[in-house]
Amino acid sequence: MIRFRGEYLEAVASGRKTCTLRFKRPKLQPGDRVRLAFGRRDRPTILEAVVREVAELHIPGEVEVVRVWLEAPTDEEAERLWETMAAEQEGLPSPSYGELLDRACQDSGTDLLDLLVDMVYANTDTVWAIWFEVVDA
Repeated sequence: MIRFRGEYLEAVASGRKTCTLRFKRPKLQPGDRVRLAFGRRDRPTILEAVVREVAELHIPGEVEVVRVWLEAPTDEEAERLWETMAAEQEGLPSPSYGELLDRACQDSGTDLLDLLVDMVYANTDTVWAIWFEVVDA
C-alpha cells in the first residue's frame, strides 16, 4: 500500500499524478498491483494501481549543493554561493540521471528544489521514484 495525503486523490485518479517519490526503498517491482490510500488512515479512499516503473536516484552532489546553500550564514552569502555553483556547472554535460529525475519530478508534481531541501532535512541522498497506473478510477 502506498499512502498519500487526501488532497492528491483527484490528481492521481485523473492521471495528472502518475509517480510518487519516497525516501525508503520500496518493496515493489514493475507489474505489481498496489493499493493507493488517500486521506485518513482509519478510513482511507483506496484506488487500485499497477506499478509501471521503479527507479533509484542517488544524487549526493545535488543534495550537498543544497545543504551548503541552506547552511549559508546570510541570504547574501547563499545567493553568492548559488550563483558561483551555477557558473561552475555552465557548459558541463547533464548527469546521466538528469532526464529520469526531471521526469520523476514532473510526473509526481514535485519541485526539484523542494525535493532536494526535503532530502537535506531527511539526511538522505537517495530517492526512489515509483510510477504507477490507476486501473479502477
